[in-house]
Amino acid sequence: MSKKLVSIALTASTILWAAGVASLPLANAQSTTDLQAQIASLLAQIQQLQSQLGTTGGSTSTMTSGSCYAFTSDLTVGSTGAAVTALQQMLISKGYLTAVSAPTGYFGSLTQAAVAAWQAANGITPSAGYFGPKSRAFYASTCVSTGTTGTGTTGTTGTGTTGVAVPSTGLSVSLASDNPTAGSLITSNSTCGAGSTGAARVPVLAVNLTASNSGAVTVTGMNFHKTGVLADSAIGGAYLIQNGQVVAQYNSISNGVISFSGMDLSVPAGQTAEYQLAIDVSAGLSAGNTTGFSLNAASDVTAFDTTNTAVTPSGVFPLNGNTFTVTSVSNPCLASLQITSSSIGTTVTAGTQGNIVGAFNFQVGNNPVWLKSIAFHVIGSANMTNLQNVKLLVNGTQAGATLSSVGSNDIAYFNMTSAPVQLNTGSNNIQIQSDVTGSPSFNFTWEVLNGYDVLANDSQYNVPVAVTLTSGVDSTVKIQAGQTTTSQDSSTPTGNIAKGVSQTTLAKFDVYASGEPTKVKFLGFDLVFTGVQNTGAISTLVKNINIT
Repeated sequence: MSKKLVSIALTASTILWAAGVASLPLANAQSTTDLQAQIASLLAQIQQLQSQLGTTGGSTSTMTSGSCYAFTSDLTVGSTGAAVTALQQMLISKGYLTAVSAPTGYFGSLTQAAVAAWQAANGITPSAGYFGPKSRAFYASTCVSTGTTGTGTTGTTGTGTTGVAVPSTGLSVSLASDNPTAGSLITSNSTCGAGSTGAARVPVLAVNLTASNSGAVTVTGMNFHKTGVLADSAIGGAYLIQNGQVVAQYNSISNGVISFSGMDLSVPAGQTAEYQLAIDVSAGLSAGNTTGFSLNAASDVTAFDTTNTAVTPSGVFPLNGNTFTVTSVSNPCLASLQITSSSIGTTVTAGTQGNIVGAFNFQVGNNPVWLKSIAFHVIGSANMTNLQNVKLLVNGTQAGATLSSVGSNDIAYFNMTSAPVQLNTGSNNIQIQSDVTGSPSFNFTWEVLNGYDVLANDSQYNVPVAVTLTSGVDSTVKIQAGQTTTSQDSSTPTGNIAKGVSQTTLAKFDVYASGEPTKVKFLGFDLVFTGVQNTGAISTLVKNINIT
C-alpha cells in the first residue's frame, strides 16, 4: 500500500510538472536564478519519490478522508496541536476565521472570536468561544465525511534516523527526537504596510551530533538544503540554536543551500549536541507555498577531531525535516518589537549592591508579546565576574531567575521559557540590576547586540517576532574606587570599669572595605574619661593598650 501511495504522489507531481512551472504557485520567483532553483527542487522531489517505489517502511494507519475530525477534548485559549489545526481549518472554510489564510495550530484570541461567531450562528450557548462538549457534539452531528477510507504512512518528525547511538569512531548525525513538526511560516500581508515582517527564528529542523568515545569533534561548517517552491529570497535569515541561544548565523543562501561556515562547535567525546536550524520569514509572501529543509549527505557537515584530521560523519541520509506552509496574516498584523537603549547613571562604587547597570525601552506594536529569553552582551574593561547577583526587571518586577554573575563569555542569558513575561503594546521598561563587587577604575556597557538575541512570541499567533534595534544611549558605566567604612559594633561594652582590672575590652568597631582589599597602616583612637578625679597624664590611667 505504501508503494501505491508513493506511485500516486509521483504521478501527481509528474502531472504538475507536465502542466508547466507557470501553473505552480511560485513565491517571489522573479529571477531566472529563483526559477532554476525551484525547478531543481521539484526534480529532486520527483527523484526522491521514485527512489521510494522500491522500498517500504514506516508504520501505516487508517484515516478517513474528508473534512471531519474526531475532537476528543475541549479547546480554549492556549490550546495547541492537531485538534486546533482541524478546528481552524473548519472555521476558515466557513468564513469565520479570516485573519489567517491557513491554520496555525495555536488557539489564540482570534480563534476564540471565530468560535464564538460560529457558535452564535448555530444557536450554541453560551457563545463565548470555548469549544466544549456542546460545540463538539454539534460539530459531530453536522459534519459529514466525504470520500473513502485510505491508508498512508504515518510520522510527523521527518525522515532519517532519530535514535542517538554513540558511534565507534568520529561523528554521527541523526534527527533529534524533538524535530519540529509540520506547521506554518507566518508572513505579514501586504496590507500591513512598510516595515512589516514575517515570523523570526522559526525552528524548521533539529539534528543530533554525537561524538564517539575516542575523542571530541569540532564542527566548522554545515549546509542545509531547501526543498519546495519557496524562493531563496523568502528567507530573511538563518541561525543555529543550541539550548535556546543562537550559536551561529548563516553565511549565505544560494540555489536553495543555506551555508554555515567558520564555526567552532565542539561536541565532547561520547556526548550528543542538538542544534536547531531556525529561519526568519520575509514579509509579503504568497500564502500556501511550502518548503522544508534537510541535510542531504555526509558532505554537508564539515568536522575535525582533536588532531585536526577531517571526520566524515555517519548517518542515514538524507535527513529530511517536515514541510512548512506559508500563512499570510492581517488584522491584526504580526506583532512588532523595537528596542532602544536608555540612559542610566554612569558611575557606580565598587562594593555596592542593587545597582541599575543597564536599561532599555521595548516598544511593542499590534499585539502583546511573550518575552521568553534574552541574551545581553556586556562589553568593557571590567572583570565581568565582579558583576554578581544579576536580575532582569520588566516594568519594575523581576523576571526569570537571578544570575550568580555574568558568564565567562561576557553574556548574561535570561531564560524565561517556562514562565514567559507578557509585554503589552506600547512602551515597556527593561532594566538590569547587579551587585558590583570589584574592578575599580574599570568600566562596562550592557547591550542587545543582535535582534536574534531576543526571543519574544506574538500572543495572537504564538510565533517568534522580528526584533528591530534602534540607536539610543549606550551608557558606559565607570566603577569608582571602593570605600572604607568604620562603625561601632553593636556588642561594644558599656558601663563602668573597675580600678586595677586588666585585659579589659574598651570598645568594638566594625571596619568594612567595599570593592577592593584595604590595608590599614594607621588607626588612631581618642579616649575620653568622665567621672575621673585624677587629671594626671593618660598613661597613669590606662596602660598596655592594643588592638586585636
